[in-house]
Amino acid sequence: MNFFANQLRGGQKFRVLTLVDVFTRECLAAHVGQALKGEAERV
Repeated sequence: MNFFANQLRGGQKFRVLTLVDVFTRECLAAHVGQALKGEAERV
């Protein structure tokens, strides 16, 4: 899992959370949002 952050031309920031299989290097999931937090959610 890894976060990537970027900014659009209009100044809006967004983050992408990616889940990559280390063996196959295949991206299993990508979640994009403006309010993604790096904190673990407690259940």
